[in-house]
Amino acid sequence: MEDITYTPLSKKEQIKETKIKWVDTPVNTVIKKEVLQEDLSLKKVVKKPEPTDVVLYAQPKKSGFQLINLKPEVVFIILHTNIKDVYVIKDKNGLLYKKETKWVAEYYENDQLVMKQFEIKF
Repeated sequence: MEDITYTPLSKKEQIKETKIKWVDTPVNTVIKKEVLQEDLSLKKVVKKPEPTDVVLYAQPKKSGFQLINLKPEVVFIILHTNIKDVYVIKDKNGLLYKKETKWVAEYYENDQLVMKQFEIKF
């Protein structure tokens, strides 16, 4: 550390001190607030299956099953697919699939997606 030497500034190079005067005047601040509106017409509405206790009974047919209720009337005719627990609902433009222990029917009625939950006895 012998190589370092201190040399003070000359009088010309002296640091000049200046005092800053603080002015306490209020500043008017304008905050612009914008309300963003969501376009709800573009959102896809997905209806969740409603929990029901409707029990349907499956009667075998050549290409699938017919599902009847207790009246007895045919509610759906379902057709086999190559996917386990998935059927096509004939004449309803929809599907029937197993979700956990219940069966869910999804089909369109008047351009609206309808989802119904059933218990099916095969």
